[in-house]
Amino acid sequence: MNDARPAAIRRPGPAAHGQPAFVVRPYRPEDAPAIRRLCADTAFFGRPIDGVFIDREAYADLSVQPYLREQPDLAFVAEVQGRIVGYLLGAARPDFGRRRAFWGARVALRMLGRYLRGDYRCSPDRGRFVRWLVMRSLRERPRRPKGCVAHLHFNLAVEARGRGMAHALWRRFEAALRARGVAEYYGEFLSYPGREPERVYRRYGLKEYARRRCTVFGSAAPQPLWLVCIHKRLSGEPVNAIRTGRHRTGIGA
Repeated sequence: MNDARPAAIRRPGPAAHGQPAFVVRPYRPEDAPAIRRLCADTAFFGRPIDGVFIDREAYADLSVQPYLREQPDLAFVAEVQGRIVGYLLGAARPDFGRRRAFWGARVALRMLGRYLRGDYRCSPDRGRFVRWLVMRSLRERPRRPKGCVAHLHFNLAVEARGRGMAHALWRRFEAALRARGVAEYYGEFLSYPGREPERVYRRYGLKEYARRRCTVFGSAAPQPLWLVCIHKRLSGEPVNAIRTGRHRTGIGA
């Protein structure tokens, strides 16, 4: 079934502050470069990934490319004056996890080859991210809801937060899942004291399912750092109209 909602949703935004309206619409193939750039520009807790790891393209390959390749019909973007400032990428295919794992392994092997050749010696982390990806990423992944295949990866530019875009993207995603008969979904993100997105996502009806200590960025990251899995069972009602929190999902969410 197709998403029965309009192709584009326009929101006036906080006009009292003189900010332009935003539009939430389905992903188009020409959006891919902007999504990849936004992913890399905000990957390190709202700051560019370059501060800890220099290979922006490989990071985007891991984080967003599987969604754009395998299930673009569950991808949505938020635009302001023609510029993409947010996205929500989803997946609901039963085989997506397997296909994403295969894709991730290919990217990881390519990155490992670069690491062994010394290509990351000038990276701020000297290739630590690659070592974590190969040796620790699976061990530090929290439990996921058994039998739940639908999930999302969500992101907003720092200047776009607090305007209701997250709410609009989330409503669109949940409407698309309901149209497909999907009953539940999950997401994953990084959390640390003072930046705990799980508190905000409770307003969307999501509950914390599991968490695990994460060492992805080593001492460059705030501590303690957790990778948190959140989960929601969909009811007949859409997500409540709420204010958007100033948070984003983390790696692979």
